[in-house]
Amino acid sequence: MSPNLADDSTPLESPLDFVPEIFGSPGDSLRLMRTDSSLQGSPSAEIECPNNGRCASQQIPCDVCQRDKRERRKEQNRKAQRNHRLRSEAKLELLRAKVKTQADEIVMLRDFNQSLMKHIETIESKGKDEGARDAGGQEADATLQDMSGSP
Repeated sequence: MSPNLADDSTPLESPLDFVPEIFGSPGDSLRLMRTDSSLQGSPSAEIECPNNGRCASQQIPCDVCQRDKRERRKEQNRKAQRNHRLRSEAKLELLRAKVKTQADEIVMLRDFNQSLMKHIETIESKGKDEGARDAGGQEADATLQDMSGSP
């Protein structure tokens, strides 16, 4: 004997609440409903959304799809952060290498500058010595010319 649905005054909350009595006794169908609803309510149950992230009864994203979307976004953020960190570290290493190269160049240029300064001092001191010798030599030549009487 099939139940008369018109006599049942309890409203159905969702289409899943109505299970035909063909599964056996009314107690069996009630157990089946409880099993189905307990699977949907548990957070560990992995249920695929059949409508590409939209529930059939409503055009809003379902919880499973929202969780998946959040997890994908978190993973994407982790990858982006890791890539940013790697790029920053590589850039920092390049800058450190550039600083070292420039510091080495500064030391080399200072050493070269000091050697040039010493070279200049040597040339100037030789120039003074030769100048004094030349000046002394010219005076000696003048005295010799005066003594010889040549104009």
